[in-house]
Amino acid sequence: MAKKKKPAGNPARGFATTSVASKPKPEKAADDAPAQPIAQAQIPSKEGAAAPEPASRPAEHPEAPKQEAAPTPAELEAQLERDELQLLAEKHAPKVRRESHRHVSKFQTDRRVLRGQSHSMTVHDWLPSHILDSIVSLAQAESNDSNRRQGQQSLLKTLTEEDAMSKLWTLDLTLRHLGFSHHHIQPVLTWLCANAASVDASPSIWGLQEALEWLALDQCEGHSFSYEETRPKRSTVDTPDTSRSTTPSSDPSVGGAPTARNTTVETSRISTSAVPTPRIPTPADSDQSDVHVSDLDSDLELDELVPMYLKIKGKLYEIDPQLVESKMRKTTKGTKLNKPPPVPEQTPVVRKLLSQLQQLTSDALFDVDEAEARWPTTRNQIAQNQAEKRQQEERCKDPVLKKTNTNGMSPALSEAEPTSVPVLESVDGAEDDVDLLGDMFSAIPDQTVVAEAAPNAAGAENVVLRDFGKMSGLSPRKVLEEAVRSRDPSARLSYRMVSSTTYTCRHSVTITWSKDQEIEYDVDISAVACSTSKTQIMLTATGVAAVSVEQSESYISVAALFCISASSLKEDKVYLRLPSTWRELYKEFLQHRKMRLDAADREAIKHYRLIVQDQIETEESDGVVLTNRFKMRYQAATASSASNSGYNTPVRQLDGLRELWAAKASMPSYQHMLVGRANLPVFGFRDSILSTVDTNQVTIVCGETGCGKSTQIPSFILEHELSRGKACKVFCTEPRRISAISLAQRVSEELGEGPKDLGTIRSLLGYAIRLESKTSSQTRLVYATVGVVLRMLESSGDLHEVTHLVIDEVHERSIDTDFLLVILRSLMERRPELKVVLMSATVDAVRFSRYLNDAPILTVPGRTFPVQTRFLEDAIELTHYAGTSESTKNVATSDNDDDDDITSDKSGIPSKLPGYSPATRNVLSTYDEYAIDYDLIVRLTETVAYDPQLSRFSSAVLVFLPGIAEIRQLNDILVSHPSFKTNWFIYPLHSTISSEDQQAAFLVPPPGVRKIVLATNIAETGVTIPDITCVIDVGKHKEMRFDERRQLSRLTQSFISRANAKQRRGRAGRVQEGLCFHLFTKYRHDNLMAEQQTPEMLRLSLQDLVMRVKICKLGDIEATLAQALDPPSSRNIRRAIDALVEVDALTPNEELTPLGRQIAKLPLDAHLAKLVLLASTFACVDVAITIAAILSSKSPFLTPFGAKQRADIARLAFKKSDSDLLTTYNAYKAWRTVCNTPGRSEMQFCHKNFLSPQNLGNIEDLKAQLLSSLVEAGFLQLTPDERRTMSRYRSTVRHRMFVDVPAQYDTHSDNDVLVNSVIATAFYPKILTREGKGWRNMSNNQTVSLAPTSVNKGSATANFLSYYHIMQSSNKFYNAHSTSIAYPLPMVLMVAADMDFKLHAGVISLPGNVLRFAVRDWRAAVALKVLRRRIKEILANTWKSPARQRSERENEWLGLFYKIFEEKFEKDERIRERASGKAK
Repeated sequence: MAKKKKPAGNPARGFATTSVASKPKPEKAADDAPAQPIAQAQIPSKEGAAAPEPASRPAEHPEAPKQEAAPTPAELEAQLERDELQLLAEKHAPKVRRESHRHVSKFQTDRRVLRGQSHSMTVHDWLPSHILDSIVSLAQAESNDSNRRQGQQSLLKTLTEEDAMSKLWTLDLTLRHLGFSHHHIQPVLTWLCANAASVDASPSIWGLQEALEWLALDQCEGHSFSYEETRPKRSTVDTPDTSRSTTPSSDPSVGGAPTARNTTVETSRISTSAVPTPRIPTPADSDQSDVHVSDLDSDLELDELVPMYLKIKGKLYEIDPQLVESKMRKTTKGTKLNKPPPVPEQTPVVRKLLSQLQQLTSDALFDVDEAEARWPTTRNQIAQNQAEKRQQEERCKDPVLKKTNTNGMSPALSEAEPTSVPVLESVDGAEDDVDLLGDMFSAIPDQTVVAEAAPNAAGAENVVLRDFGKMSGLSPRKVLEEAVRSRDPSARLSYRMVSSTTYTCRHSVTITWSKDQEIEYDVDISAVACSTSKTQIMLTATGVAAVSVEQSESYISVAALFCISASSLKEDKVYLRLPSTWRELYKEFLQHRKMRLDAADREAIKHYRLIVQDQIETEESDGVVLTNRFKMRYQAATASSASNSGYNTPVRQLDGLRELWAAKASMPSYQHMLVGRANLPVFGFRDSILSTVDTNQVTIVCGETGCGKSTQIPSFILEHELSRGKACKVFCTEPRRISAISLAQRVSEELGEGPKDLGTIRSLLGYAIRLESKTSSQTRLVYATVGVVLRMLESSGDLHEVTHLVIDEVHERSIDTDFLLVILRSLMERRPELKVVLMSATVDAVRFSRYLNDAPILTVPGRTFPVQTRFLEDAIELTHYAGTSESTKNVATSDNDDDDDITSDKSGIPSKLPGYSPATRNVLSTYDEYAIDYDLIVRLTETVAYDPQLSRFSSAVLVFLPGIAEIRQLNDILVSHPSFKTNWFIYPLHSTISSEDQQAAFLVPPPGVRKIVLATNIAETGVTIPDITCVIDVGKHKEMRFDERRQLSRLTQSFISRANAKQRRGRAGRVQEGLCFHLFTKYRHDNLMAEQQTPEMLRLSLQDLVMRVKICKLGDIEATLAQALDPPSSRNIRRAIDALVEVDALTPNEELTPLGRQIAKLPLDAHLAKLVLLASTFACVDVAITIAAILSSKSPFLTPFGAKQRADIARLAFKKSDSDLLTTYNAYKAWRTVCNTPGRSEMQFCHKNFLSPQNLGNIEDLKAQLLSSLVEAGFLQLTPDERRTMSRYRSTVRHRMFVDVPAQYDTHSDNDVLVNSVIATAFYPKILTREGKGWRNMSNNQTVSLAPTSVNKGSATANFLSYYHIMQSSNKFYNAHSTSIAYPLPMVLMVAADMDFKLHAGVISLPGNVLRFAVRDWRAAVALKVLRRRIKEILANTWKSPARQRSERENEWLGLFYKIFEEKFEKDERIRERASGKAK
């Protein structure tokens, strides 16, 4: 003890230790002169403002030689590097720290708020552990696969070096705040640098989502990132803290500062000042890492408790004496045991030892008194061993230093000692005395308690006495109280004096919050110890004492103010309210903080720059090889690609074209047919037509039906060009497939070619329709559908092989024809040699002429006989018709789903009908003019056939019907009618019927046999049946129309126009005087019917047209369509664009996607087309094309009047998997089974289950079309046998053929979970979410209800439903139709919309945050993200190249995807079976 008290004899030394309050940099002063113990200052200074200089002189003398010495080159280089790092730190550190802090706060808010607003997703139900492990394993294998890194860019091409350092720094800080350690983060930073090009730059923190994903896949050892924690806690052991490092700082300005070390910080929020640098291993770390800590045996005997306690406490003492001494000494001073004492930063070893110590002391049998009595002996032994060990080390290094150390402590020695030496080891000569005396001096005045000293400071036992002068202005205590109250009005402050005397006074202040605070404390304050908990922070002055109680309270108040405010940007100016003296003290703290942060920032910048430079060096070393390899591969890929439209037949330049034609014209068969051709009206206009075509680029020919324009004008052009020896290629477009085929066959026959020559090299003729093309290299005239020509334009762009383009039936105003005219207007400017001929059957040719730059019009008269025209009232009067039966009417008209096909505000039945019998007027008064009256048609046909006055018109009867279902029904009635069993041929005429069967309708029957042709509007102008003498016209046709109520396109039934009626009755006067019955009233014809048919462009959805504009690269969509003859409204164009963006067919910038190109190939609306395409990828084609057919036509379920309840029961009997669509599909499958089962009656089954056989037949026909469209698009690869089977689908009316999807494309149609998920994906964003007892539309937040006929009405199992359309009912409610259950997890995996995976919060959000799903497990969230990415890649590759073969890796991912749905479906089925078993 003598050595301790010796300096006290000189009072001047006591004054010399007093610091000047206004000194700006106390840390630097302390750096130069270590503080002396207060024990040497017996008398406090009365002149507080004056600070004697001698204290600093002893320290300045050793420094003088160093300052005068010239710096070495190494030192100069180090200084330059330090200055450069400092500049970078000053430039980036504030922004980096601010950004990290802001986003961590945002992440914590996201985790708290968003998870509360999200729907919980039960991932474990879908992803059992074995599937989850398989996904993670496959993802890890891919990340290690070099093939996954093809095409990566250089880091410097993505980011500048400085920018990369800044981003890595921000990411590092953020990950540390989220609880990840240094050894977890460093590989991530390196990996991100190597893959910078693939990092999404849009998120707020660069690389964060990729880093979290990488860490999850790498399965961080010893770390589990949990979403359930409200606040992420950073691991203490791996937290970098340069300013508080146990090694000497490399920065001389901060390395030797005698700052009091803070005790253990139990912090819920870490100050940003504590996280700047990567972890650098220190000697203390190494020592602690070598300590082996075994688990505590839970069965210790009584006599083993105290020895084990001493052993554990000894280990703690070896690591850091403060860990055990602080508790013991504070206990002797009477401090409450339940208050957490300040302890140093805790490593995992320390935490484990402390835990075991607490476990022992809490044992009821543990003898505390015995343990404490034996501890001093153990402690002294440990201290003596450590001192001896250190003496041996010092003796080996420097004997002079050892001698100085044993004689007493000098300032030079204090400065030279490493800061990591524990407090009790600072003076080896006095060590044993101190240990032996124990706590004897804990109550001596001015003696610092070890627990309150900084354990790693050089002068840890010293307390500096400072006099801050006279108080003035607002007291720091008051400022602190106001700052605390502004945060929490209920907070409490309590001050306590911790020194034993008032003339060297030290205080502690405790702030107790009434609730948890979002505060970032700065706990590294010189000479102040801080201890925090969730609702409390205690600061204790340990290294500085004041000369009065008031100054001591003010000092600790300033420290507390700094602690709670320094890290807050909002409160960084709060210190300005302090008096000048205390303001200077606050600035000292700020300066210390800045020096600490600067040093740490320099180390951080250096570390991150090293990572970036390493990556740049790696890229420079092998970048040339990679770049060349990729360039060569790209060139090879480009060279190997070639486009082939499939329709382009090159025009061969033949020298003998004139000779070829001369030989053809001299054939007898040609000459024979020429005689018949010469009788056609158009033949007399041959020369004028050809001369007009030669002199004009565009020619319009207006000719009545039957004048021969469709067959002759293309022939005239072909003959004319060949006779002059000119090479030509003539394309003639037709609106229908049957027209193209029949016209090509007729013209081939007229040119004298054989019946089998069409499309071969022996023929000049060919035809091209969808899925069927008969052309050869010799073909010179091709009849094609408009769609085929549009596809040619899409592929080639300018039809370079076509010399003449003839567009037939332009008066029909189909959407394809009108769009073709839009393209031709620009195409003709690029190709002035292209000749265009428009042919129309009506007199509306003037509009076309004006549209095409006043093109010349040629009018050709028709060759027709007079036709007697009669109407509905005449038919009823003639047949004495009394009305139809109720049963027939119900079956024909009572479809469900509110399908009112024809709506009209006015009735076509006149109120007065003079000249007709009362019976006729009575029938008309109750007549349903919107229904198809099959009874009347049969009665009328029978009357015409057998009435002596009308029988001359019965040789060939043509009946116009709306569609194939009506043709089938009337065909069945006529075939079974006794009047038409013998000597009658009945022919259906429809595009779905095979070509061979349709040709029979054009043949003249043998003598004594009459024929009835049942046709749609195809027979109006598209084809001509030459021998028709009587026409029965029901006055209706089916047309696609956009339904405003349902917001979708549907095939609806409507009345024809007057122009249509004229064309139909004209068909009866080709060979003789004719007879026509229009089955609508004359009043409707004259007053209610439209003059012309509405152009399709004005009544259809424009989705297909919008995609064609993009495919043909015509520019802006609205500007292009505005050039149409009748441009659609901007509203309809916008609606089409929005719908295509919804299904990912267009990007938000209105660019066509690969999926959009495939959707454009299918005759479906965008959502249904996407459904079919997805089903082809996920192997459930049959159910998808059936559903698409159902939604494109009418529902097969009927609801007869008066039988609604029985019909609903019948419908519910087919219920399947909470889906209206699968319920309908189930009914369809049952009907198909009945039809294929011998002995079962289709009609009985349909009648019993309230099904419409006509609608079901229609669905089957549409399925065949859709299947062929998928084959044509390349999504189904068929064998030759399968193609032959598919060609037979166009069945005859009497023999139905069912569509069979190849087994490999239909393996999952029975998996209801997968099918419902595919439906929800296709229909997205048409999703309903349950809201109380009702439903909310996700896309517009509108409240909706379910349709009354929905199987989900009243169901409580589904929380999400997909729907096809919403319609406003008669009671003004919005009802969702065609609903199906939707599951959250499949939506996350499959929906094409950009999902936002907030991996930091465990929340997955759909675009616009319309739906959020919360995931509990971090690893599961990452697995979902990875699997979704792979599924999207597979789909994207499929959209780009449907016919390609999938790779082995893609099949692995798809296998895992299918496994999820298979196991989920099997699990649901087991639950359903158990539930049904209990119910029974």
